[in-house]
Amino acid sequence: MVSETVEVSPYLGHKEPLIYPFISPENVRNLKIQGTVKSVEGGTFCFTITNGEVYVKAEEVSEKSFEFLVKPEELSDGLYLEIHPSSK
Repeated sequence: MVSETVEVSPYLGHKEPLIYPFISPENVRNLKIQGTVKSVEGGTFCFTITNGEVYVKAEEVSEKSFEFLVKPEELSDGLYLEIHPSSK
């Protein structure tokens, strides 16, 4: 869904919706989101994927791999990826 390098503002961070519209969600099964987020300059960051429910959360890391199951409607409604620079 996302494969890019983004510059994270030290003041605003980065927030991106993760949405995938399904034509027939009732026929979709066993969805898994997996990925890795890492700092290209060696700094640390805080990272979450949420939609009201927290799917992934990491604080003060320079790299984070994740994997979790979702229902089609969760992707249709949208998840939100947020990255903020570390406060340290």
